[in-house]
Amino acid sequence: AKLRKSHRVALQGQQDPETDYWTEHKGQGTARPTERVYPEGCKRQMYPTGAAATHPAAEDLRQWAEHGCPVDTGRQWTLEQIKAALERGPHMSALAPEAM
Repeated sequence: AKLRKSHRVALQGQQDPETDYWTEHKGQGTARPTERVYPEGCKRQMYPTGAAATHPAAEDLRQWAEHGCPVDTGRQWTLEQIKAALERGPHMSALAPEAM
C-alpha cells in the first residue's frame, strides 16, 4: 500500500500544477439529454435510448434488454450449499443501518 501511495504521489507531482480539474470544466457542452423512448411493451431500463442508441454497443444492449443478458454464474448450488448459506446469513455489511 505504501508503494502504491508513493507511486501515486510521484505521478501527481508530474502533473501541471496550473491545471485545476475542479474549476476547468464548466459543464457547458452541447450534448443534451433526449427523451427516453422505449419500444412497445419494453419495460427494461437496459434498452439504449437517446445518445446511447448510437453507441457501438447499442445493438448488444438492445438484444440483452429484449432477450436477457447471458451470464456465467458458475455451477448450480447443491441443496446443502443453499442451506449452509441461509444458516450463515448475509454479510455483516448488509445489516448496517446505512445499507437498509
